[in-house]
Amino acid sequence: MDKITYNTIIATALFLCIVQNAASQRRCIVVSADTRLPVRDVSIRWDNNEVVKSAWDGRVVVPDKFDKAVFHHPKYETRVLRHDEMTDTVFMLPSARMLSEVIIYGERKRRPDYAGIAAVDRQLIANTPSGGANLLGLLELVAQPFINKIQRNKELKKARRKQILDNY
Repeated sequence: MDKITYNTIIATALFLCIVQNAASQRRCIVVSADTRLPVRDVSIRWDNNEVVKSAWDGRVVVPDKFDKAVFHHPKYETRVLRHDEMTDTVFMLPSARMLSEVIIYGERKRRPDYAGIAAVDRQLIANTPSGGANLLGLLELVAQPFINKIQRNKELKKARRKQILDNY
């Protein structure tokens, strides 16, 4: 065989072995059990006391051989998994120190009683603005003549079209 062909075959075989080894790495993703979103900076301790942190998207490279892995994050419960329990997704449960639900009790604001007031006065009280000047109301007052003119022009155009169609 030619020397170049022999070297090419050796290099290709070596390259395929390296690629196959890199492809055999297992990966998992660490997500929150309640939101299903990835959790970053989860400390994972393997058997050989090697500590790895999850990336921003929750991804972790899992070694081929280990007996147990300990997943720890301050906002989540610590989780211990054996090798046979390990899947491609690890769900972290929120810590018991966090509130899962907040209930607020309050009383409804009382409405003033207008029983002894005349009907006209009640209407005036109901229509008075309580928050100061109404700038949108002022804008409506200024823009109302223009809006009326636009609507009138639309009606005139519609009437002209109808007249043209009727006369056709």
